[in-house]
Amino acid sequence: MLAKKDEAIGTAVGRLKELSRDESLRMLAESRQLAQWDEESRLRGAMNEGLEKGLVMGRQEGFLAVARSMLGMNYPLPSIQLLTGLSQDEIMALSFEGQQKH
Repeated sequence: MLAKKDEAIGTAVGRLKELSRDESLRMLAESRQLAQWDEESRLRGAMNEGLEKGLVMGRQEGFLAVARSMLGMNYPLPSIQLLTGLSQDEIMALSFEGQQKH
C-alpha cells in the first residue's frame, strides 16, 4: 500500500482515520468542504456572468462601429438598421455624435 511506502501519506491517512472516528470533527470538515464548494461555485457563476456581459458589450460596440462606418459612407437608415439590428434612435444618436465631431 502507498501509505506504507511514503511516511507523509501514511501520516495523512492516519489523521484522516482519526478525524473520521470523531463525529463532530467529521461534520466540521464536511461543513468546511461544502462552504468551499459553495464559494467556488459562486465565483464560477460570477465569472461566467462577467464573461457573458463582456461578450454582449463587445457585440454591441461592434454593431455601433459598423453603423458609424455605414453612416460615413451615406448608407440609408433602413439598410443600417437591417444590417446592425440597431434602432433608428441609436443610429440617429451616432449620426448626431458624428456631426458634433466635425
